[in-house]
Amino acid sequence: MIHLIMISAIALAIGIGYRTKINIGLLAIAFSYLIAITLMGLSPKELLHFWPTSLFFTIFSVSLFYNVAITNGTLDVLAQHILYRTRTYPNALYMILYLMATLLSALGAGFFTTMAVCCPLAITLCQKADKHPLIGAQAVNWGASGGANLITSSSGIVFQGLFKQMGWEEQAFSLGNHIFIVSIIYPLIVLLLLSCYSHYSKGRTNSSLTIDQPPLLSKVQRQTTLLMISSMVLVWLFPLLHLIFPNIAWIATYQKTFDIGFVSILMVCLALRLKLGKQEAILAKVPWATIIMLCGMSLLMSLAVKSGLVTLIGHLMTTTIPHFWLPLFFCVIAGVMSLFSSTLSVVAPALFPIIAIISAQNPQIDIHLLTTATVIGALSTNISPFSSAGSLIQLSLPNIEERGLAFKKQIILGVPISLSLGLLTTWILILLASLS
Repeated sequence: MIHLIMISAIALAIGIGYRTKINIGLLAIAFSYLIAITLMGLSPKELLHFWPTSLFFTIFSVSLFYNVAITNGTLDVLAQHILYRTRTYPNALYMILYLMATLLSALGAGFFTTMAVCCPLAITLCQKADKHPLIGAQAVNWGASGGANLITSSSGIVFQGLFKQMGWEEQAFSLGNHIFIVSIIYPLIVLLLLSCYSHYSKGRTNSSLTIDQPPLLSKVQRQTTLLMISSMVLVWLFPLLHLIFPNIAWIATYQKTFDIGFVSILMVCLALRLKLGKQEAILAKVPWATIIMLCGMSLLMSLAVKSGLVTLIGHLMTTTIPHFWLPLFFCVIAGVMSLFSSTLSVVAPALFPIIAIISAQNPQIDIHLLTTATVIGALSTNISPFSSAGSLIQLSLPNIEERGLAFKKQIILGVPISLSLGLLTTWILILLASLS
């Protein structure tokens, strides 16, 4: 009975949130409280033990740091410079937009900020260059999503937190890097094909783009860029060295020392001391809605794990689906979920615990493959206008007529094609894993 109620609570939180625009995380917290005290015999104090403190702190601190770059205009000027320096290559516009979004997102801007900065620019430039605006917007979407999967950026940080919750502490770094590499490569290949098709199918094209020369980076913006790069080096360096030299004790010690959350707080303090931004403006841009959504769903999923629901689902999967087909199954399920929900707040917190259970029951199963397939599936359908990325693309289009046309193309063409490519990528990964 409790399992059915738990499934209903998860579905209702997503459905009511989507319908009423009430934050899904708030609904998840409310359902968690009601289920915990009425059905599971937990006190409010015991329920709070399930709150994802580490995830909350990490997202808060990292967003706080990168708000410095947002408020002082560093990210915007960097984007303008990239576009200006590549203005003579209009035929490579899709690739340029993708690489620009990937770079900005990986530097710490994260998915939503990169989409907000780059998507309107992409649509305007595509119209000027006689390119398809929706493909340009999707290039930004894929780049922003892939770059955000870097372990020092927003999505990568969330994945790291979820991996550690699953008990994959030692594997978190390699799991995160595997997701990042695959989510970068497969959109890159698709965009190369689209760029070639666009180049040879159109008879006319502009020789260059008309882009005003952007201002030089100010002293404040140069210092901000240096801090962003420095934080990435600190967080990346020792885990990477540990992979290369696993038996050196001092490297093993330091690879656990430089936590991205605490490093970000140090960088915030340094940025404020250097007067790189105003504290009030930096604090005001903390994405509380996203943090609440992520932590609320994580709380509800933790209760689902405690209730035995996740164990039950994992057991059913391992007994009914052949192990060889599990990555494709997770890719499809993640893709369907991502049509109407967020990868970070719904898809990953819901499916990663199931993967953990399957792995515990069958240690020979490759969790790298399953987690990557899940992220690929979610990434492949986030072009849906009902998803976070697809809705941002809609908002970036200048008029209602274009939005209506794009809406149909996102549903009829974008989702099926992207999901098919995601499944193809997953199939290739399965074959590569079977050969290794």
